[in-house]
Amino acid sequence: MASAVKVKSAFTLARVDLDRRLKDEESYRHQLSKLQIAMLELEQIYRVERRRGIIAVEGWDAAGKGGASSA
Repeated sequence: MASAVKVKSAFTLARVDLDRRLKDEESYRHQLSKLQIAMLELEQIYRVERRRGIIAVEGWDAAGKGGASSA
């Protein structure tokens, strides 16, 4: 079963370390794959249980948020 990504209630983008990077593209692809699988698992669980969920996406302007689609 997938687990939701949780952030502290006081989390704000203003405190994000913008210099933090993954070490290489392979690390990025691996992390992306893990998160995509977690999202698919959550979708399947909610579909079977006939429940709804909300995913909030926060990011700077032009951060790619518009590319996220809803099902």
